[in-house]
Amino acid sequence: MKIILKENEINNIVKDVSNKLTIMLKNEKKIPIFIGVMRGALNFMMDIIKNINIDILIDYIHTSSYIENKSSNKVNIKYDPSIKIENRTIVLIEDFIDTGFSINFLISFLKKKYNPAKIILVSLLERENSSNNHINIDIVGKKIKNNHFLIGYGLDFMEIGRNYKNIYACSELDLNKIKNKIREY
Repeated sequence: MKIILKENEINNIVKDVSNKLTIMLKNEKKIPIFIGVMRGALNFMMDIIKNINIDILIDYIHTSSYIENKSSNKVNIKYDPSIKIENRTIVLIEDFIDTGFSINFLISFLKKKYNPAKIILVSLLERENSSNNHINIDIVGKKIKNNHFLIGYGLDFMEIGRNYKNIYACSELDLNKIKNKIREY
């Protein structure tokens, strides 16, 4: 596996994103709600909220759309936010926006079901030169050029890698090694 983002680079991104959000949200009339897209965004969201200098509320939404390393082209909502979010500013925190298929579905779902005042979309990573389904990402930590599957810092392959401190690009060989490890247990 090849490191594409080191822990110290991630920490710098977190501080930058947190500062931008603090400035963007400091004049909100209602306390903004940070909603992490689980499970991948958990690490990123927790690190952001430790660096935010305003009052916030926290919730999450749990979705799934991948089977191993392939998109199923179907987004399943496994858990809805439990905080009342109607007419409030939502900061939707994602780990990685690749094609934009899942996040596009999720934004439409939240708007239709909850009618938030606005949604600020934040993503740690965005795949460069991807169509992203015309999604406007308000804050992107880093644009990624490579086309490999990514794991680490919340990103996973078959639930492996979420706890890694760096983010790695995986080859097919790397992914097969992970599959074999899982089969051994």
